[in-house]
Amino acid sequence: MIPSGGIGGKNHGRDPKARGRENEGVSSARATILAVDAAEGVRRLLETTLGKSQVVKTAPDAHSALAWAQLASPPELVLLDTEPTGMSGYELCKALRAMPGFADVPVIFLAERRDTQGLVQGFSLGALDFLVKPLAAPVLLQRIRGHLEQLARERAVGLQGTDQRIARLVRAMHWYERSLGGNRAQRLAQYARALALAAGAREVAAELLAKAAPVHDVGKLAVPAELLRNERTLAGAEREQFERHAAIGAEIIGEHEDALLKLARTLALTHHEYWDGSGYPGRLQGNQIPWAGRVMAIVDAFESTTAAQYGGSRMSTEKAVDEITAGTGTQYDPALVEALRKAAAEFRKVHGAYPERAADAGDDLVIGAPTRPAAQPAEEPAAPADDLVLGAPARDPTEDAGLTMMGPLR
Repeated sequence: MIPSGGIGGKNHGRDPKARGRENEGVSSARATILAVDAAEGVRRLLETTLGKSQVVKTAPDAHSALAWAQLASPPELVLLDTEPTGMSGYELCKALRAMPGFADVPVIFLAERRDTQGLVQGFSLGALDFLVKPLAAPVLLQRIRGHLEQLARERAVGLQGTDQRIARLVRAMHWYERSLGGNRAQRLAQYARALALAAGAREVAAELLAKAAPVHDVGKLAVPAELLRNERTLAGAEREQFERHAAIGAEIIGEHEDALLKLARTLALTHHEYWDGSGYPGRLQGNQIPWAGRVMAIVDAFESTTAAQYGGSRMSTEKAVDEITAGTGTQYDPALVEALRKAAAEFRKVHGAYPERAADAGDDLVIGAPTRPAAQPAEEPAAPADDLVLGAPARDPTEDAGLTMMGPLR
């Protein structure tokens, strides 16, 4: 039990300084974080790492976490081990959110491995992130700080509901990919909108497509990093594993009545279907492919060829349009290729308005990735245990590397 932060003391609620700050940034007060993990070493390191800047409450099991939640105000963030004592982390998440005031509490899952089933469960429950132990202490601090800042921005603009769900999935992908520092989501949204309008879609439909487009590749969160980093053409079992990302993305988003989430699921599932039936996962052909999926196939191809991957070469916008045009009637809907040519000037404008840029503080840091150390802010020196690794077994803490949002395999 950790005396200052462990559950069981008299101070069950939030830090008084954290109250009444719903419209303020997180930097103005200390956020309360509930961390649930069966391993005492993990709980201690979480408190050591995060406790200097936040109020950390720790619980060794599901029963203790639920008991604390009955007496406390909802925390700003919950860190949940996927396998705590008493019930699974996913069951505990559901139980916490069923409690008064906890329905919308943000959750990050901590797992021993990045298994597809667990990742899908976590994000289906609306998780902010799915982190795999071991976690280097400075990187964990940077990651949590980034999520708290994002939550503050959500409160500031009143983001909620399905828009919030989409934004959080985009953020999870942004933290996880490392090839582009930023602006990918903005480009995807604007390309999708421009192509839809050029093809004759109504403004309201184009705007909905723009909102859904940035999460079309969310299933790549479940693809091993080494497959996404590979520049060679994938084949055999590796290709089969990669191609599962479309169906996994649809599963992460889930089935909903909401129009935006319905569309997002369609994009995730069908953006790799080809006009001639040679795509995946359903081998759909021609008009069997939903129109939105046919739009996204072209948008995805354009983004992939005009944005450099891992510092590699990229095509000009003109050459990218020509290459997509060469796939008319095989990969791409002929009518939509014609719409792309009409919208080429708008695509160039978007490409110039949202260029690739250096990541903001911590954006290029990925848990377990072999990258530069997380920069510590000047006013807050590194924690004494910066060289420690959260939940480290006897293996290299860099092996759970980050992913990059690659485009179509060529």
